Amino acid sequence: QKEGVSQLMAMLVEDLNKEMAQSEVKERDSQKEYESFVKDSAAKRELDARSLTVKEGAKAGLEVELQKSVQAKKAKVQEVAAMTDILKTLHEECDWLLANHDARKEA
Repeated sequence: QKEGVSQLMAMLVEDLNKEMAQSEVKERDSQKEYESFVKDSAAKRELDARSLTVKEGAKAGLEVELQKSVQAKKAKVQEVAAMTDILKTLHEECDWLLANHDARKEA
């Protein structure tokens, strides 16, 4: 019966050694995957940071362009308002001339 116990103990030790070996292989593989993940994440963060910098620069440029466009629109609106006043005045003068044409012709 001692031999059976010894064989059983030997089998348990052997199984334990196999499990430990498998665990070590899994741990190494997991470590490699983790290192690869960290490396990929760092590369993605760097790429995202560059992209963000480019986009911020583009946004700043577009904001300047927008401000210029708003100012140009404001100037055009003022110009149109001035032209409208000129046309109104001209129209009033023409109406007066037409209304008083006969009286002026006689004079």
